[in-house]
Amino acid sequence: MPRMATYSLTAELSVTRLTDPKDVLTRTANTAHIYAPSVAIPTMTPNLARNDPWKVITPLLPKAWFSILSDLNLISTFSDIPIGLTEGFCLGAGPPLLFALPHPTIALHMIILRPYTVTSMLRVVPKSNPSEYWIIQDLSFPQDSPINSSVNSEINTSTYSCTWGFFDDIVDIILTAPPGTMAATLDINAAYCQMPIHPDDQPNLVVAWGDLFFIDHCAPFGAASSNGIFSRCSDAMWLILMALLKLIVHKWVDNFVVFRPPPTLPGGTTSIEDIYTIALPLGWPWKPAKTCPFAFSFIFLGFEWSIPDHTISIPLAKHKKYLSRLDNWLNSNSTSLMDTQRLAARDEALWWRTHLDSKCTHYLQPSPSIYPTPFYMDASTTFGIAVTAESQWVSWHLLHPWRSEGRDISWAKMVAVAMALELSIALGIHNSTVCFRSDNQGVVFALEAGHSRSHPQNELIKFITLQAAEFNIHIHTSYIASADNPADHPSHGLHPTTKLTQFSGHINIPPHLAPFLAHATLVPPDNPTVMPLPPHTSCGLTHPTTNYPASYMTMHNCGAVEKLFMEACINYQPSAQLSAAQLDYTPLAPPPTQSHAPHNYHSAVAHSPDFPPHTPSCLIPTLSHPEISLSPTASTGLTKALQHGLVQST
Repeated sequence: MPRMATYSLTAELSVTRLTDPKDVLTRTANTAHIYAPSVAIPTMTPNLARNDPWKVITPLLPKAWFSILSDLNLISTFSDIPIGLTEGFCLGAGPPLLFALPHPTIALHMIILRPYTVTSMLRVVPKSNPSEYWIIQDLSFPQDSPINSSVNSEINTSTYSCTWGFFDDIVDIILTAPPGTMAATLDINAAYCQMPIHPDDQPNLVVAWGDLFFIDHCAPFGAASSNGIFSRCSDAMWLILMALLKLIVHKWVDNFVVFRPPPTLPGGTTSIEDIYTIALPLGWPWKPAKTCPFAFSFIFLGFEWSIPDHTISIPLAKHKKYLSRLDNWLNSNSTSLMDTQRLAARDEALWWRTHLDSKCTHYLQPSPSIYPTPFYMDASTTFGIAVTAESQWVSWHLLHPWRSEGRDISWAKMVAVAMALELSIALGIHNSTVCFRSDNQGVVFALEAGHSRSHPQNELIKFITLQAAEFNIHIHTSYIASADNPADHPSHGLHPTTKLTQFSGHINIPPHLAPFLAHATLVPPDNPTVMPLPPHTSCGLTHPTTNYPASYMTMHNCGAVEKLFMEACINYQPSAQLSAAQLDYTPLAPPPTQSHAPHNYHSAVAHSPDFPPHTPSCLIPTLSHPEISLSPTASTGLTKALQHGLVQST
């Protein structure tokens, strides 16, 4: 309304313009001043369209990648790269459940009423450079929730592969490189952040901060598939560099190392600029601050390598960091739980403190020659462990209570590896690379990585590593299907399907495995005979394995039987009839000492109440007197031993 209003009323009585008007009373109305705030006249502004939050963002250039991959005949292997750089890569988390798709109205209604919006937790981890940090989305949250599953739990990581440059690969290169070889290392700038995520998967990458919500458009730290997504481009870049530079290249995630021969050989004049020139048209962002030019020593996989000296050592900066951390912990009266977890215990800290005072340098040695015959191993819960090598086999029975305190079938499979190593030592193998074949991929990967998630398995891996180092045996483990594994049948108490003979020599059982293993053999499958037990044990009782063929049965050595006499409890009643597998009631003398063993339990068999002496595997002697009178105590012990010694194979 106007800031001030004044009005008057005037009446004009003329009907037509020819009639003079008459004067009438004029009425004037005045009102008080009314004040109101001034209002600016609004202006019309255009309504800008909202930005699309689901973007595909990457510095990598799809057309350039398609061109170079096509030129190098790699497009068939990496055809997904140009598409992924254009449309975004799939994170791998599952789409909406299929049973919800036919009912979109109901699903939408429930979403509106009860919005199940989940955001990821953030973690900030400092890098080695104090001014740099990793921002990690915890896509494994929540863990073990019966209501909401985490993003990572829906990702099948087996569909994402990656090429790795392992420790042994670098060792082989350094040991075989010609004099004058140099190496350069390069690092990708914010590697995962270069990989775009498909808009359909971006709702899985929402982050809440305060009252705001943010969407990560690129592969984040914390997603189970991020490394696999990045590896599509990094694997391709690895092959591109080798094809164009004609040099040996290895990588570990986003760290690349390029080996250059001396100038007199092809590729010997390659420079860092040549590597950058290849990457620039692709949008591949090398990080200049992390680029180290060609030199005789380089840092890769966390170690400093010297090509001329054939050595590997802990880098000086890392050496000082560990020493400082140890000194602070050892000199403090109190410490936080986190600091204590880093150092585990004072004794271990002192051990590291002593060793870090030295140079911490290891001299690389060539791998020993490959032993011509592979070793096969297997384990089963129904019988025990078996190993085959050359034309021989050997088996051990698993003793109760082996399946306890974290020991499971994976532990038993790792025990099979340890016993295969013992067999190789018994055969006199040393200074050799031995091929082990296992049908358990977890065992293969754990040995390759040097650790597992199982504490009992880790203890076995440490034992295997130390034992192999003592005899300079390098173990190369690979996978074999159970159907092709010759150790599968004897590990289940069955005779091998191939013509193998039982190993007749002596194999030591490591002391820490002695409570769980006993030497065993299989009863010959042909023409089993039946003989009666002594009369005082014939009580019309039935043994559970009486109705099974003799080939399904095994017997232990005398030491194991003595152990079973003390520990076994009667669960089944033995039969008055027994197949021809019999105990040798006369204790056998321990075998002679193995001459090849420098020390430890290989130099002598320890005789102790806890670990009875082991005997050779000739466990089925022919008895000259089938009718033998036993005392009640011996009869009870024999019953217990048979009960543990005859095991049905399933």
